[in-house]
Amino acid sequence: MNIEEMLKIADEIVFTKTGQHLSDLQKAVLRGTLQHEKYKQIAKDLDCSESRVRDIGSKLWQMLSEELGEDVNKSNLRSTLERLQNSNVLTFAQDVVVSGSFNICGEARHPQDIPNSNLNNQEISNTQQSQTSPQDLSEMPYLGDFYNRTPELETLKTGI
Repeated sequence: MNIEEMLKIADEIVFTKTGQHLSDLQKAVLRGTLQHEKYKQIAKDLDCSESRVRDIGSKLWQMLSEELGEDVNKSNLRSTLERLQNSNVLTFAQDVVVSGSFNICGEARHPQDIPNSNLNNQEISNTQQSQTSPQDLSEMPYLGDFYNRTPELETLKTGI
């Protein structure tokens, strides 16, 4: 996941909590932190005091911690955002597996919706029954990490 994607996730979290998007200073502090810069260097780049950068960072870490329900700080920001992104993708993938269908165009297409389908009523009722039954995902294969799949993830986000 690149820095811009991480900033977008952080912005969504802050917007959810406050109703406001990240300010330019907040983005700069996050960007510097994600690039492993010290507060002193971030302050120099922003032409402001180190204490101001520390204050902005502290408020951001507190806000992110409250929203995510875990301790977020300068040293674990990157791993926390990556874990959040991966959990969102896995949750989406599990939803697709459980529902048995995914349609990016807006209309669900089930066998009973297709004209002249070769399925008889018995098969249709079995299909409907299996869709409403809870499914055991304990044997679901590990989906792996998603690296360099930005276009595909954007397509999924847009579809959702």
